[in-house]
Amino acid sequence: MCSWAGVCPRNHQSAGKRSHGKTTKGNKTLKSILTQCAKAARNVKGSYFSAQYQRIAARRGKNRATVAVAHSLLIPCSLPSTMF
Repeated sequence: MCSWAGVCPRNHQSAGKRSHGKTTKGNKTLKSILTQCAKAARNVKGSYFSAQYQRIAARRGKNRATVAVAHSLLIPCSLPSTMF
């Protein structure tokens, strides 16, 4: 589901070294909605997604943190209903 939405990071490895990759091409509408939700979630005090955004933004930057939170927002939606 994350790959279809376009928030799944690509894996680029060569000689045992991992390079940063762009996100996959996906559904533009869903990706923009997820990034807007991630930007709104970063402003909620005391939430997991706000803390995750702060951790990642300090190391990697605001845009990467936004995509990471969008990816995390989508993961619970893609779990099978038998797990709940």
